[in-house]
Amino acid sequence: MKTIKPIIFYLTEIDKSNKDESNKFAISIGHTDKFLRTPGDKVIQDVDSEIVKNIIYDLQRYETVEINDTFAIDVVRDDSEDDLSYDDSLGNPLTNPSLYSLMSSKLDYWSEDGSSETLDMNTFFRFDELLILDGGYEGVDQLYQWREIIELLKTGGFDLKKLARETRSFNYTFEPLQKLKNIICHDFDSSSPAHKSAFVNLMYMYGSPIASWAFCYKDLSENVFATSMSVTLSFKMHLESKVNDEIEVRDDIGIINEDVDKKTQEKIEKIKIRCKREMFQDALKIAENCRKFISLCNKKQVLIRNYLKSRETKTIEFKETFSFNVHTKKKDERLIHSTLKNICAFFNSNGGTLLVGVNDKSRDITGLDLEIEKLHKGDEDKLMTFFKDIFLKRVGGQNYLYLESEIIPVDDKRVLKLSCLPSKKPVFLDDKDFYVRTDPATDKLEGQTQLDYIEKRFKK
Repeated sequence: MKTIKPIIFYLTEIDKSNKDESNKFAISIGHTDKFLRTPGDKVIQDVDSEIVKNIIYDLQRYETVEINDTFAIDVVRDDSEDDLSYDDSLGNPLTNPSLYSLMSSKLDYWSEDGSSETLDMNTFFRFDELLILDGGYEGVDQLYQWREIIELLKTGGFDLKKLARETRSFNYTFEPLQKLKNIICHDFDSSSPAHKSAFVNLMYMYGSPIASWAFCYKDLSENVFATSMSVTLSFKMHLESKVNDEIEVRDDIGIINEDVDKKTQEKIEKIKIRCKREMFQDALKIAENCRKFISLCNKKQVLIRNYLKSRETKTIEFKETFSFNVHTKKKDERLIHSTLKNICAFFNSNGGTLLVGVNDKSRDITGLDLEIEKLHKGDEDKLMTFFKDIFLKRVGGQNYLYLESEIIPVDDKRVLKLSCLPSKKPVFLDDKDFYVRTDPATDKLEGQTQLDYIEKRFKK
């Protein structure tokens, strides 16, 4: 075991000899060829340098770290050097999930095909902290603090109090409870490795698959998550233990009994308030770390979801498919034409983004999976080649430099993102049709209107 200062962690690019594989960024230990690894002996690395940079910054909050013989972190020590946090990076519980431990968990355990079948979800549901309700005013306070989760469950047809009652009666086969478990498992199985890592760590730490699901998959805020956890039975038990531990080392309090004086009671109450605040801040920091990790690892998916928050605009357009008619189940040239004319319109205007695989009315992600399966034998590369060939033929190879195309997996569905830059010269579809964007619509310009627009838009 070796104790080092995280200040000597450096961002390092790993050169790949395989030209088809992007270079990755790792964390070198000092000016050596040794890289920081996970407890499972995998190099901490990613193609996105921002992810690795943030892991380094997060580790540099600590005064020292202990590196084992395989170059994985065993212990991190805070600035006071009194508090140790052990990163088991599981599968197993983490004392304080850092970006390092979340990445370790992702690399060691949760690949794209990591399944909820490896988790004992039945046991977790039986003892979910949100299904353990206190009596009296404390139970009322719990329900109030859990109100956002309760409303979220209601939208899916679930009643938290009924779920709690049946669980308390040991009715673990209660149909709504099993249905909710299946929904959570489905969302977990279809999510990104980063989501899986965050979900598992939060579930193990706080004992609530429901709250962890609401946070990771239903956008429950960090503050609401921490607040919800602060009224659970487990939180209260840990708080009591933390308070008692501090009282034991305080010389000015002494033995606690029924006859304790008012001044001592006030001291104890101040300790309770401070400890509760510290525990809440810890929960908030953990939630923020998990959210940051998910966002860093899923920037493209987050961007797609942000697009879906608004309707179509002058720079945003949605298409359900590129060439597949969902009604006739066949290729439809009219759909191809519609996509191409919108691309040309973005080129001739101020640029924009076209998302293919999104319903333009509901903004629901429909995905291109059926189109890829039916028209391209399940091979998304064939779809991309098909798209490019049509673009080059009908829009022109000289205009391809204004387009960036990429398939992005979102919610277990594939979306084609077409990013269009403003062109430097007029772009015509099939060498004859000229289109522009006017607010959320695409218009064809002809005659003098077209000439006037081109003169104004492309004048040197």
